[in-house]
Amino acid sequence: MTATKTYHLYLLLCDDSVLYTGIALDPIARLAQHRQGKGAKAIRRFQQLKLVYQVEVGDKGLAQQLEYRIKQWPKSQKQALVDQPLALNALLEATELAE
Repeated sequence: MTATKTYHLYLLLCDDSVLYTGIALDPIARLAQHRQGKGAKAIRRFQQLKLVYQVEVGDKGLAQQLEYRIKQWPKSQKQALVDQPLALNALLEATELAE
């Protein structure tokens, strides 16, 4: 029997200016990798990285879909998510991924 991997969607605040969106099995471990310069080239130039939002999504496919949708959002909408975090169901509705 194979254990199900649970993916999370996360947002990082980079140098107090950029909100980066990603997915990971363990957002805390992924943040540590980002801080070591491993992973996304888009954020390697930033000195300060702070995990400002995370939500457990479940399977990788849904996490990737959600990540794609949120990456399309303007910064103001991402900031609203950080300021007033949404649970998964509300986030799926906001991204029109709810069934």
